[in-house]
Amino acid sequence: MAKTKESKLEEEVSRFMEQRGVWQLARFQAQSNQNGLPDRIYLYRGVLLGFELKTDTGEPTDLQLRKLEEINNNGGVGLIIRDVNTIASVLNLIDSVRRVYPGGYSLIQMGLKEFYEED
Repeated sequence: MAKTKESKLEEEVSRFMEQRGVWQLARFQAQSNQNGLPDRIYLYRGVLLGFELKTDTGEPTDLQLRKLEEINNNGGVGLIIRDVNTIASVLNLIDSVRRVYPGGYSLIQMGLKEFYEED
């Protein structure tokens, strides 16, 4: 059985993210995903990534767009993904921003550090 273009994209994304060491939190199938959640949800260096995978001609639903917007409005990155190059650019951007804040802490972790330290 021939693979659809979207299934090829799914495989490319999964392989790429695994090679980059990105932690996958969730994977949703289109048939069972009636709540608009992105196809893939990842955590990378303290940043939540919500990716809706689409072919060149595939269009997201209004509900999917609203969920991606909610992710963006809450400090994550929610995007329509049509190729792995887009993901590489996002991860590279996160890496470059993280280099500005050495020590491996995100700004949130740095802010919460006081809660973990004893007097």
